[in-house]
Amino acid sequence: MSTQEDIINLTQDGGVTKKILVQGEGTDKPPKGSEVSVHYVGTLVNGTKFDSSRDRDDPFSFKLGQGQVIKGWDIGVATMLRNEKCVLTIKPEYGYGSRGQGSIPVNSTLIFEVELLDFEDEEDISEGGDKSIKKKSISKPEGDAETADTGDLVEIKYEVDGKSHSSTFTVGDGEVISALEIVAQNLTLNEKARFKVKKTNFALKNCEDQSSPNSVGLNAATRSLQSNFLEFTAECTSLKRSPANDLDDGKSVLDAVKAVKDEGNQKFKEQKYTAASRRYNTVIDLADRLESEQEKKEYKLLGHLNLAAVYNNQKNYTEAIKSCDEVLKIDQNNVKALFRRGQASNEGKDYEAAKKDLTRALEIEPNNAAVQKLLTTVKKNATEERNKEKKLYSNMFK
Repeated sequence: MSTQEDIINLTQDGGVTKKILVQGEGTDKPPKGSEVSVHYVGTLVNGTKFDSSRDRDDPFSFKLGQGQVIKGWDIGVATMLRNEKCVLTIKPEYGYGSRGQGSIPVNSTLIFEVELLDFEDEEDISEGGDKSIKKKSISKPEGDAETADTGDLVEIKYEVDGKSHSSTFTVGDGEVISALEIVAQNLTLNEKARFKVKKTNFALKNCEDQSSPNSVGLNAATRSLQSNFLEFTAECTSLKRSPANDLDDGKSVLDAVKAVKDEGNQKFKEQKYTAASRRYNTVIDLADRLESEQEKKEYKLLGHLNLAAVYNNQKNYTEAIKSCDEVLKIDQNNVKALFRRGQASNEGKDYEAAKKDLTRALEIEPNNAAVQKLLTTVKKNATEERNKEKKLYSNMFK
């Protein structure tokens, strides 16, 4: 007969409880994302058995914390040690709820006798679930701390090949080797973990900014790597939220938009175009959350215009034209959009489209010197292109 002291509440509302039948071994518990193998027998409160892996003599495996099983299982199995056997009592809201399942009636409390046979203590954090990037937590603060998001400023201290390194970077800016980006998004503040990255994984390719010292340790280790995996330990020692990710702390959306826009402008001046474009895209996204229709329009225009400038500098003229199109949907007389679309069309050798946009821009601002100069260049380029074509065709028919 179970006493109240035997029962462990795994949720504050008592929705999942646990009673240990056989103590487990060691101290390691399965981390989120790990592959676990269990035997189980499931019954209703009245003793009716509805499922059993033991009857099939076939252990059941699943990835913990990925929603592959009912919520009560994800919660309960995460508390178990290897070879531990326990009874999990799971209320409907953590089981199948009002929908039921097979022979399980709706709103049923479920009782599972579960034995944890084994688990992989490395969490698969690879994007494709191909186990090419694995993590094993070494130490982690109590509580549900958050990991870094794109745009957050982090400091990651790591050890590889017996040497210690420290990298401070903004997640998503391409300042570091991709492996460090992934590490930052999978470590909570002050958590330390061991990582294994398969040699063939994209994450070990060099960062966009080859002059950045932030990845020097991993870059060097990758170049000298002899085995199939690069292994290193890492710890997140600092995490500062970006303005766009800090709105829950009472910051206004308008303040966030202005701050992110200013960051984008600074990155643009530094010719860090990937970092700038990410911020301008964030400006566009945040603009939808502004209350003032005028401010919403203003920052959407600004975001798309600045993106067009970024894309032109990256020689991505197709995307530059798309960004200008978005501006002109809102403001058909926007001279900057006509000018930047004209620039992109000129570089893409669509001279007629360029002339059309620039002529329209001069109708709106007849004294705009930059537009006048570019239109002259476009006309010259168009004439030279026609002369080349004439010469080519004349040679073909000689």
